Amino acid sequence: MTLSLAFEFINERNINMWALKIKVLPSGFVWIYSGEEENGFNPFKLTHLLANGNTAGFLKTNLQKSKYLNIRSDVNFTSTLEGLYFFEAFNDTLFVITDDGVQHSRIFNFDQHTVPQALFEMDYGNVFEFFTEFNKTDYVNGIHNFMQVKNSWLFSFFQGGSRWLAHGHSDSLISLSNKLTDTNNFESVTLPIEELRFFQNGNQITYFMDATWLIENKNRVINLELTNIISTIHENSNPILVNCLLK
Repeated sequence: MTLSLAFEFINERNINMWALKIKVLPSGFVWIYSGEEENGFNPFKLTHLLANGNTAGFLKTNLQKSKYLNIRSDVNFTSTLEGLYFFEAFNDTLFVITDDGVQHSRIFNFDQHTVPQALFEMDYGNVFEFFTEFNKTDYVNGIHNFMQVKNSWLFSFFQGGSRWLAHGHSDSLISLSNKLTDTNNFESVTLPIEELRFFQNGNQITYFMDATWLIENKNRVINLELTNIISTIHENSNPILVNCLLK
């Protein structure tokens, strides 16, 4: 069911499959990410709902991984000015979705930190057993977010229990860090990178800041507009949206 921001009914469609994420495009086309879920009905991780009611499947589910690799990510689709991208945890491949289907866009090379195929082929009873084994390593667990403006891109991943942000331009890596600062809004403070959630909005990057964290760090705020906003919120307020440009 699709609702407007005023919670008014727009339309509805019957989705007869497991859906972790649903992406509705302005054209009305719908893409569904089902993850590594083998249910005997839908053998694909990614499904395109066509306007005529038919479906087209892409990226077949791995039967071995479907026994344990049932993982949810905050984001699996990103709409950029350049196109629609798809990505998932424990996968180093970024996909671009076009009118012709799903195609490889780029593969992020983590070198010796890439998860070896042998780790996925071990016999796990559930996802907890898998993470018990995985957490003994320093491997990177795939792409957890990706954003792009023109030739500049930003993506996040987890390694060794820490969240990392990689910023690059075209095929070159510019910076890599597990710490984040915002010198436009704060003075001498490191943002809680583990808690921030990033989304792309046109040519801007939007992230959410917890109200409690802002109140605790209000004395370090140097942006007058943000100071005024903090003066109107309390610990139980909704998160504050911050827009920034990716250069």
